[in-house]
Amino acid sequence: MDRLVLSKDRGYTPNIARTPKYLDLNKKFSEVTTRIILGDAPVEEYKKALQDWTSQFGDEYLKDMNAYIEKMEKQ
Repeated sequence: MDRLVLSKDRGYTPNIARTPKYLDLNKKFSEVTTRIILGDAPVEEYKKALQDWTSQFGDEYLKDMNAYIEKMEKQ
């Protein structure tokens, strides 16, 4: 029997994820991961891209997302 598993984020997108700077950095992050998968970049570039995302937006993104999930779980 198949079981439907709903994501805790329920499709929510933190406000910061709608900003042009975030979208640009997210695009760069996706490009780096694609280049790594294709073998066009070393895996070490992933750590750098992740650090950039975390330092510029990640903390705020995660804080907002976690607050939303916590709020939804209380309903």
